[in-house]
Amino acid sequence: MSTINFSNSKPTLAIFGSTGGVCSTILKSALKAGYHCSALVRTPSKLTTILEDAGLSSSLLTSNLTIHTGDVKDPVAVRAALLVNSSPADIIISGVGFFVGTSDIDIHLCESAARTVVSAVQESKYLEDKKPLMVVISTTGISAGPRDVPILFLPLYKVLIRTPHADKKAMEDVVVEAATQAAIGGYVIVRPSLFKMWGDEGRSEKGGNKPVRVGREKKPAVGYLIGREDVANWVFEECVVKGGEGWRGERVSLTW
Repeated sequence: MSTINFSNSKPTLAIFGSTGGVCSTILKSALKAGYHCSALVRTPSKLTTILEDAGLSSSLLTSNLTIHTGDVKDPVAVRAALLVNSSPADIIISGVGFFVGTSDIDIHLCESAARTVVSAVQESKYLEDKKPLMVVISTTGISAGPRDVPILFLPLYKVLIRTPHADKKAMEDVVVEAATQAAIGGYVIVRPSLFKMWGDEGRSEKGGNKPVRVGREKKPAVGYLIGREDVANWVFEECVVKGGEGWRGERVSLTW
């Protein structure tokens, strides 16, 4: 499995699901730090509003971000989004997912998106030693190893949100197989615990920042909740800034 050396230059990023809480935060951090990025969205104005509301200038967006309009299951749109400044992206990050109860949902969205991205990589002009690192946002509760969710959450995970989790598991299988077949240069699968849905996501109820605990599939970090911003910050620091060093080929659990 090849590893791209980012020591002399900043990697370029192709981000899917960039209007969601995790990937929009990753994108904000990357742009502020001077990275060049590409994003595929169905509604460009929504992403632009998110970024401008976060204080990013129009000039920065113009110089460092290319926004593509399209669907993550459209091979043509995905191939276009993999190009950053006319060259294939070094790191692909996907936060694609769906909410239970949403009308007209595709219960295989994550799996289909992963397959489309991998196929697009295979059809793009990646050199053998420059294939991209693929980072996907998955979930706890689908591990083949030790239990990675609290016992009290098992009914929720096994019954109420079983369908989206089955899709996340299928997505993981696609990514792992792609790495096994050398279609991609490596992967980091990020498994956050349940996202906090109220209040300041990065702070405890009593105030103060919550520390993020990190585990691997063989020794997971087990907890109830985590904030999207904390997940995004971990991905940016460990997978973008550090290029996934020490985490490639791992299923990483994140929780408070």
